[in-house]
Amino acid sequence: MKPSFRYKCRVLKVLDGDSADTEISLGFNVYTKQRLRFLGVDCPETRTKDLEEKKAGLKAKKWVKSMIEGKEVIIESEKAGKFGRFLARVYIGDMCINDELIKRGLASEYWGGAR
Repeated sequence: MKPSFRYKCRVLKVLDGDSADTEISLGFNVYTKQRLRFLGVDCPETRTKDLEEKKAGLKAKKWVKSMIEGKEVIIESEKAGKFGRFLARVYIGDMCINDELIKRGLASEYWGGAR
């Protein structure tokens, strides 16, 4: 398994329960804006005609937004996913947002492949 890279970043906007737009510090006052997908989790969709799924997706998004939007977090990332977003574990303090989403029943584990 490849070692992960750790970066400080600011969460600019939570897009849904498992993705966000961020500004990542590369050090030496160098920053890059990247869209991240949270590694190992899949939240219900917010853009769907299925009203129950949409309700669950909005609940996950609301929680993630309250935890990290506009805040500085630490991310661990090693590669981009199939849609070009970097896959990352997101930490605020000692809490891993990815793990907490699953513990709270807001997401299920997802490691690629069919959902």
